[in-house]
Amino acid sequence: MTFAFLETSVPIAFAHRGGTAGGENALAAFDAARQIGYRYIEIDVRTTRDGVPVVFHDADLQRMTGSTYEISDLTAIEVAGLELHGGDRVPTLAEALSAFPDIRFNIDLKDTAAVEPVAELLHRTGALPRVCVTSFSESRIDAARRLLGPEVCTGLGIAGVLRFVVTSLWPGYLEHPEAAVLQLPLSWRGVPVITPHLVAKAHNAGLVVHVWTLNDELSISTALNAGVDGVMTDNLELLKKMLLERGLWDGAA
Repeated sequence: MTFAFLETSVPIAFAHRGGTAGGENALAAFDAARQIGYRYIEIDVRTTRDGVPVVFHDADLQRMTGSTYEISDLTAIEVAGLELHGGDRVPTLAEALSAFPDIRFNIDLKDTAAVEPVAELLHRTGALPRVCVTSFSESRIDAARRLLGPEVCTGLGIAGVLRFVVTSLWPGYLEHPEAAVLQLPLSWRGVPVITPHLVAKAHNAGLVVHVWTLNDELSISTALNAGVDGVMTDNLELLKKMLLERGLWDGAA
């Protein structure tokens, strides 16, 4: 099955949390990434006390705002009143989708409460073709997949990822029809995860491979040489430069 989200030249250049300019997961960061030419942005979504999906990574607000509260402790209005380091504020997912209709978002569901309101929002706004929904939680991504429908790009949860990586070491055909993407680190505790062999096995199983989060020339080069289909980075200029050098940059004009 083909997915609109993946209909582009590979490898995809992802601005991880929008990149470092303007503050992570903030509208200013997304705008800066778009101006550099990025058409794909990875974001994290959590849910406020009153069930509004907001674009934010951490469970608590300490690192990004200095507040001691958690996102789930506050209403959407209360979260909107907080200032991120750098002067921006925490956007809702609806605001991000509306402000950047030309951007494709990789949405990482960070809490279970986000599943239903995110699915409802994506259906209501017609954003389904331009998103890929992922989560480390197997139960969370399974629930999201049921609500979103089979035409939406989704990733494997952590249990599915582990099963795939382990079983890929042995001969045989692997298949994961419930997912479209396999998102992995380049290595884990010093052990390589992304290899040409694993990428080939994933492709044979109908999965594309995205790697996170690479910010230096050696790691990006290693991933590209292995044949990955997407790279997530905070270092937007470096990844763009390396893709341009290889004739692989497919960013916006």
